[in-house]
Amino acid sequence: MNRKTGIWIVISNLFVFFISPSANAQLLDGDTLASVQIQALVDRIEPGSILIIGEMHGLAPVQAQQLEILSALRAKGLKTNIGFEFFNYTDQKIIDDYRANSLSEADFLKAIIWGGISFDFYKTQLLFPDITVGETSLGLNVPSFITKQLSKGGYNSLTLEQKSLLPADFTLGNRAYKDRFAAEMGGHMPADKLDFYFAAQSAWDDTICMNAANFMAQHPQDIFVIIVGEFHVAYGGGTPDRLHQRLLALGLQPKITTISQLYVEGMTVDDIQNEIAPSSLYGKRSDFIWLSAPAPAR
Repeated sequence: MNRKTGIWIVISNLFVFFISPSANAQLLDGDTLASVQIQALVDRIEPGSILIIGEMHGLAPVQAQQLEILSALRAKGLKTNIGFEFFNYTDQKIIDDYRANSLSEADFLKAIIWGGISFDFYKTQLLFPDITVGETSLGLNVPSFITKQLSKGGYNSLTLEQKSLLPADFTLGNRAYKDRFAAEMGGHMPADKLDFYFAAQSAWDDTICMNAANFMAQHPQDIFVIIVGEFHVAYGGGTPDRLHQRLLALGLQPKITTISQLYVEGMTVDDIQNEIAPSSLYGKRSDFIWLSAPAPAR
């Protein structure tokens, strides 16, 4: 079937309908790949939970899905906070001032040195938490000059001041995560350069998780949603794995749910199947997978 009439994907005798003229998105259970409603995701989220959303950046359907999730959590009556890969934790005062209308959008974007993807894709999410009930938005990431230096010369090339901006017990991602990272980088990078780049990748994950875990330690009955690039979330090896370890270290019970947002425009049925099927090496991609494509032309 073509995209105008719909696509059927067959996996282990399970039929999954995707992309019809009336519905251009499909939420799947990550274990069974069965189509589910958003309520199945919301039902898993309870006070003290963390939801990690792995997104493909700068896409309107992806943003719409995130807002649908956030609205469903709010409708459930959960106090929901959001942490972002795209903002540095060192800029938290600037973020707070912007959300409190003490700083104009232009000055905010200038102060955080925003570039690349349009801020419009993340503005609504940043402003979603309700200040009046104590909800907040947090910058989670380490400043980019740290990751740039790591990718050039590794951890030992950092100054003491630069190291102080990373977690004191900074840890690289696990072996499986590094293997996936090496494959993503093309598999032909010299070992020393791969190590440097992986240190930068791991710095993102570990700093994000340090800040998220510290927040949950102070707000154990809240919900915390992390929005981060999809590679950091897929197969649990990056952000989910490190967050699990950091929560345990703080004496917290990890209650983590993951969702991968995949934009499948231009992909074949085989391409989609390869993306969503559990890996023989790494297991399921995530707890939920949300596929999307452009809305049909009117």
